[in-house]
Amino acid sequence: MPEPEDATYMESVTFTATISGVRDAFDSSAYIDGLARLFFTQGIPASAISIEFTRRRALSARQLQTTFAVTATIVSGAQTAAVASVLRAETTTTLTNTLGAEVATVTAPVVGRVLAYPPPPSPSLPEGYTQLDDGRIVPDSAGQGQSASGSSDDSAIGIGIGVGVFGLIVLVVGVVLIRRNMLKRTSTVVKAVPVQTVGATSTTTDPPPAGLELDESKI
Repeated sequence: MPEPEDATYMESVTFTATISGVRDAFDSSAYIDGLARLFFTQGIPASAISIEFTRRRALSARQLQTTFAVTATIVSGAQTAAVASVLRAETTTTLTNTLGAEVATVTAPVVGRVLAYPPPPSPSLPEGYTQLDDGRIVPDSAGQGQSASGSSDDSAIGIGIGVGVFGLIVLVVGVVLIRRNMLKRTSTVVKAVPVQTVGATSTTTDPPPAGLELDESKI
């Protein structure tokens, strides 16, 4: 089988663990996740780890029924020495706690090289469809409609915020003006101006009593 042009060989670390239990009850995903946690400091993701069930040397029938072997390959690249060092420091007890499976025995790590394949390209969208930010794939018209709806919602929110800020400013200015007006009223000094009353002398001529004649020459 020809090798892909973009595939490259990378350094790897391999080890085999004998697991106590029934193979059908073995959780492969949990085992790989446990190894990724073990090599977290070295930056090894779960996608760089693979496992396979391997045959063992001749054992008793009882051992063959109660144990099975799992070989793990870690594509480690520049972290190969660090990964191998971590594995050498582990014991069956610590591996059991980390991997979630009862490890009966473990071999020494072996450094090698494996052919690393690039991740598959993302599938292209069918014509007339759009992928939204949340990952959903919808027809173009629906995607444009949802985008327009999102834009209108954003505009409405912006307008609402602007109106709210303007109203708050008007309210603050009104309160300041009212307080200033009240201060002016309370600070006005009313001065009392003395008023002199000038009495007016009026001369009133009483009409003469009845039967008397008024002598105009004496007036």
